[in-house]
Amino acid sequence: MSMSTRLRQLINDSGMNIKEFCDVVDVPYKTMQNYLAGTRKIGIEALTSISLQIKVNTDWLLTGEGPMFRQQEADKPDQTPAPTEGSTTLDPKMTAVIKTVQMMPLEKQQEFIAETQKRAESIKQFLEMQERIERLEKEKCA
Repeated sequence: MSMSTRLRQLINDSGMNIKEFCDVVDVPYKTMQNYLAGTRKIGIEALTSISLQIKVNTDWLLTGEGPMFRQQEADKPDQTPAPTEGSTTLDPKMTAVIKTVQMMPLEKQQEFIAETQKRAESIKQFLEMQERIERLEKEKCA
C-alpha cells in the first residue's frame, strides 16, 4: 500500500471529508490533493501537523508498519527527562519535529538541518536589518 493510499485511508477512517481534514491539519486543499494523487511527497511540516493533530503513527503513514494511530499519551511512560536548572523545555510541536527528524535517514536529517540553519541565518539577518532600520528611524526623529 502506498503512502497516498494510507493517507486516503486515514482521512476516511477519521470520519472527515478531505476539506475538513485539510482544515484540521492546516494543509492546503490542493496540496492534499497532490499528496493523495501521489504527485507530491508529504513534506515534514505536513507530516508533523498530521501527526500532532490526528495522532497518526508516522511509521504507519510513511511505511505501513505498526498501528495506524499512536498510543494515547496517558498509556505511554513519560520518557521526557525532568528539566534541570538552566535548561529549557521544548513545546510539544518542537518535540514532534525533533522526533520526526530522528526517524529520517541520516542523509535526510543532514539535509533538513542544513536547510534549517540557512533559514535561521536568513531570519537572523532580517532581524538585524529590522533593528538597524528602527535605530535609524529613532535617530532621524531625534
